[in-house]
Amino acid sequence: MAHHRPWNIWNMPSFPDGMKAGNNTYQPLKLKEDLLSPSVFHCFLPQPTLVTTVYLRRASGLRPPKQKAPDVYAIVRCENDTIRTHVFKAEGNPEFNLRAIFYRRYPSTHISIELWSRGWLWDSMLGEARLQTAESERSRSHVIDLRGGQSRPGSRGCVYVETSSSVCLTDL
Repeated sequence: MAHHRPWNIWNMPSFPDGMKAGNNTYQPLKLKEDLLSPSVFHCFLPQPTLVTTVYLRRASGLRPPKQKAPDVYAIVRCENDTIRTHVFKAEGNPEFNLRAIFYRRYPSTHISIELWSRGWLWDSMLGEARLQTAESERSRSHVIDLRGGQSRPGSRGCVYVETSSSVCLTDL
């Protein structure tokens, strides 16, 4: 009789030694081929032509004068992909340190970063930042003022972002 690894209560294989769910030591797999394997749902879409890394470092200036700082989270959108951070409680200058990799089919479309304030009944947008990337750039830094949402002159915040892009999908 063969020996099998134990399965956890969700019927999923155990994590490798030294790793737990939610542990930040997870290392993503590297892309070994220049093109992603197409799925059935993507057969009518063009293949990705650009890979972009977005590193959302932090935001500042989110606390209105003489008010409590909001509970903040960020959403990064690129084409049809969306990445959301966890909520930073009562933080006027959150340190997101979020890294996301996007395989882009339409390189001319912008990447948006939305900052939201979590509320009791509904969340409200603090503002949005949009950025464009060049086809080949390495560690380009951006400081972008928030627009729209609840951002007002005098209390407008900004985000600090680094981007890298390459037409070779295995570069980043």
